[in-house]
Amino acid sequence: MAYVYKHTTLDTNQVFYIGIGSDSNYRRSKLKSDRNKLWERVVKKHGYKVDILFDNITWEEACQKEIELIAFYGRRDLNTGTLTNLTEGGEGILGFKHSEESIEKTINSEGYKNRSKSRDYIKGKTYEEVYGEERAKEIKEKQSKASRPESRKGKDHHFFGKKRPDHSAKLKGRPNNKMKGLLVGDKNPMRNKEVALKVSLAKTGVPRPKIICPHCGKAGGSGNMERWHFDNCKSVKLNSF
Repeated sequence: MAYVYKHTTLDTNQVFYIGIGSDSNYRRSKLKSDRNKLWERVVKKHGYKVDILFDNITWEEACQKEIELIAFYGRRDLNTGTLTNLTEGGEGILGFKHSEESIEKTINSEGYKNRSKSRDYIKGKTYEEVYGEERAKEIKEKQSKASRPESRKGKDHHFFGKKRPDHSAKLKGRPNNKMKGLLVGDKNPMRNKEVALKVSLAKTGVPRPKIICPHCGKAGGSGNMERWHFDNCKSVKLNSF
């Protein structure tokens, strides 16, 4: 049997995640691990509570309910709603078990054999002490090559041939709901030389307002004065001793 749950923010009572589980004590619904970055940001800022929406239903029914609820609330990454889910739902696998072949492959892998080489184990040790002479030499050569300036040019650059994602808001000419109405790219009037010249001429000769520090009496522009005077003034610091 399975269940469907939702996560709601504590301060605004907004539903921000829909999930499913099959454990008897609802452990999956309460776990903070194995969540996406968007979910983590919401929880860090607002906190969350768990509500079980459907219980004691089949796994297939739970998957279908998840799909329906995600479609109903909408996803943040698609700008259609409030959920931090990154998929349409229904992808869960009930009772999944690794095959014997998969288990054997994992056991024989280098990572599993060297699992004892944890962060605490390798702390303060050299590559040679941890990996041996031959493997340490390969690692150092790889790091050295990656740090060379020529390795970051042309075909050797790690971004060569790759394109920015479609959701990149700053890409010129790409539509993005988050950036609608904002003055970016060609929409920025300062890109027009005539407009920029008019603004420059309008401000020429106009004195900028000055403010006076109440502690030392010095006057100046608001930016520097707020940074170096008022609560940060040396006179205040000297008098505090």
